[in-house]
Amino acid sequence: MIKISENLRRLRNTRELTQEQLAEILGVSPQAISRWEHGTTYPDITLLPVISEFFGVTIDNLMGMAEIHDEKQITVIIDRINKNASDGLLDENIAILREAVKNYPYDYRFQVELMQELGRCSEHSDGKPLSDDEIRQNKQEAVSIGNRILRCRTDIITQAGVMKDLCWLYHSMGDNDKAIEIAEKLPDMWSSRDNLLDYFYMGEKQRRHCQFSITKYAECIHRAMLRLADLGYKNDKIDTAQRIAIIKKSIALYELIFENGDYFEKSAKVSELYRYVAAMEMLNNNFEAALENLEKAAEYAVMSDTLPDNGRCSSLLVKDLEYDKLKMLVKNDTCSNCAELFDRMSGERYDPIRNDKRFIAIIEKIKEHID
Repeated sequence: MIKISENLRRLRNTRELTQEQLAEILGVSPQAISRWEHGTTYPDITLLPVISEFFGVTIDNLMGMAEIHDEKQITVIIDRINKNASDGLLDENIAILREAVKNYPYDYRFQVELMQELGRCSEHSDGKPLSDDEIRQNKQEAVSIGNRILRCRTDIITQAGVMKDLCWLYHSMGDNDKAIEIAEKLPDMWSSRDNLLDYFYMGEKQRRHCQFSITKYAECIHRAMLRLADLGYKNDKIDTAQRIAIIKKSIALYELIFENGDYFEKSAKVSELYRYVAAMEMLNNNFEAALENLEKAAEYAVMSDTLPDNGRCSSLLVKDLEYDKLKMLVKNDTCSNCAELFDRMSGERYDPIRNDKRFIAIIEKIKEHID
C-alpha cells in the first residue's frame, strides 16, 4: 500500500512548512500539494527524487515501501513491549521505544506508546523508584511528544487518544487549566463511535457492540458517581449518609449488569466500593455496618486476586462476553486487592473494631491471599 500522502504530510509538518511553502520549493501549485496529501493524485515520478532528497529520506521511505518491509520487525518489537508491560518493566520499554522511534519515525504507534510509558513510569526496572526530577522530566518529554504527534497526525482516532493522554499528563503535573482546555476540545459522548455504532451495526455485531458499550458506560457512570460522592469531603453541601447512598448505587449498578456474579475484573472495583462504605460507616460509629461492608470488600478482593486466566460471562446484559486475564493486566501494578484492603484495615480508623471476631476473621481471610 503506497503511503506517500501520509508520509508527505508528516514530513512537511516535521519541517514546519505550509503547503504553500513546500509548493514554492518544489515548483508546483499549493493545490497540487493538497491533492498529494489527500491521496487524490500522486507526484510525478520525476519529482520523487527531488522530494526525497529535500526531506532526507529514500524514495522507498517516502512511498511507504520500507514500512512494509519493516512490518515483521515492528511486530517483534511490539510483542516484546507487551511482554515487558505485563511484567511491569516500563523503564526497559522506554529505552526500547526511544530506539524504535528513531528507527521507525513514520510509525506513530511507537511515539504514542512512548508518550504513555513516560507518563506512567514510576520506577526503574530494578524496582528503584524514580526521583521527582526524573518523573517530571519524563512527563515533560511525554507532553512534548504528544504535542508533536498532534501537529503531524490528522486522523481523528490518534488525535483524540493523544489529547486524552495529554489531559492526564497536564493534570498530573499540576496544570489542571491546560487539562481542561484540551478536554473541552474533545467531542462529547453523543458524538462517540460507541454511541453511534449501536445504531448502525446489525445482527450479532450489533449485539456484541451494545454489550461492550454497556460495560464502558457503566465504568463512566461509576467514575461520575465517585466524583459526585466527594470522598475527599470538599463539598459541605453533601453529608456522609448521602455519600454512602451514592456509593451503594454504584454497587447496585454492577449488580444490575452482573447479576450472576460474573464480575471478573470488575470485582476489584466492587471491593473498593464496599471498602469506601465501610470507612464512612466508621465515621458514623456504625460499627456493625462497617463490618458487613468489610466482609463484602474482602469477598470481592479475594475474587479479584484469584481470577481464572479466562472466562465467559453468563449475566443477561453481557452474556458470552469473554474475559482474558492477560489482556486485563494493569501495567506496572503488582499490588493485590487483598494487600490493598489489608493495608487500609491496618489504619487507625478501624481501631474501635480491631479486636472484634469478625474483623479478625476478615484479616485472616485476606492474609491467605497476600504473598
